[in-house]
Amino acid sequence: MKKGAAPRLTRVQALACVPCKSEFVREETTNGLPRLTYPQPTGSLVTRLLAAFGRDPAQAFTRTLELDAMGAVVWDLIDGRRPVREIIDRFAQAHDLDPAEAEGPVTAFLRELGHRGIIFLREGC
Repeated sequence: MKKGAAPRLTRVQALACVPCKSEFVREETTNGLPRLTYPQPTGSLVTRLLAAFGRDPAQAFTRTLELDAMGAVVWDLIDGRRPVREIIDRFAQAHDLDPAEAEGPVTAFLRELGHRGIIFLREGC
């Protein structure tokens, strides 16, 4: 494992984690579906260069993600209290799926939100 890297969680540990929405994400509704606006992290050199040219780094590196109907269901289930396992179970129930079928797509979606900095996971529930 790389120095400073977070230890990898087991599947059981990962499913027990609680996803939380980042405080930096803004949510709007467009055509009944969520549109998330979030900051894209940048290096300090890029930030200094943008500032030197009179551009606001926060505005230059803002991204938008429009969720589809299934993503919206998962997004609505993220409340900072429900563990991943419960989100999968509720998603499966809402779409008449077996939880084993729902686990892959839901965890992939949560992983993508995490990579973008839209959510983070808390351990220990």
